[in-house]
Amino acid sequence: MQDTASTISSGDASALLDGPIGELIAAVADGRTTCPAVAETVLGRIADREDAIEAWTFVDPTLVRSGAERLHLSGRRGPL
Repeated sequence: MQDTASTISSGDASALLDGPIGELIAAVADGRTTCPAVAETVLGRIADREDAIEAWTFVDPTLVRSGAERLHLSGRRGPL
């Protein structure tokens, strides 16, 4: 597993979410970012925009974070 100091932080993962999904998948697969960093970025976007968009009926940030951490710790770096 790559040292977290050299990975993309949740703030930097935002740029990956704005690009093609293939770039995000590749960044997770090759260790440039982590599942937890991506999850935090997505949760932040939901929190920032949900009042205006009202797209979610249920979001459990604790569940999202624990799932992302489990994926990260599993070492699995597949495309999805």
